Amino acid sequence: MTTVKTPKVRVLKPKPVYVHKDILGRELSIGSPVAVSRSNDLYLCKVVGFTPKMVKVEPIKKRWSGDSSFLKYGQDLAILEGEEVFMYVLSNA
Repeated sequence: MTTVKTPKVRVLKPKPVYVHKDILGRELSIGSPVAVSRSNDLYLCKVVGFTPKMVKVEPIKKRWSGDSSFLKYGQDLAILEGEEVFMYVLSNA
């Protein structure tokens, strides 16, 4: 009697969902405008991704060519409301 080999079925695991909160306890989401302190300076950034422990942010206005995304802890961020971001973009265009 011959046995028939059945192909192995690969089960895909769902991507983990990371929940990070800002300094005031508000939940962060991708695309949220946030205020970030970096190198003794204040940056206006947007959230571009999450890791298990940290949040990846990218400055809205780049100050120099090497200014790209960086990682910060969620409690080091503060979510900004739309009006504040709009006024920053208008005044620093």
